[in-house]
Amino acid sequence: MAVELDNDFADDAEFDNAGKLILSGMYSFESFNASLELRYSVVEYELSKFAGYSYSNASKRDGNHLGLLFHWCF
Repeated sequence: MAVELDNDFADDAEFDNAGKLILSGMYSFESFNASLELRYSVVEYELSKFAGYSYSNASKRDGNHLGLLFHWCF
């Protein structure tokens, strides 16, 4: 399944399939049912279609990101 970007205010884009590396570490609190997770994702996307036009050999776009997640357990 290709990655799609549906935009209400501009043209839509579609990207080729991409593999993704996720590095993650989690800390669980002892005093209450919650945990914090630090996650880093490494991925590059290549444009395949934009505004209805197909592209080949388009430059890759960096999709790397860092996130802090809070998990509440109940």
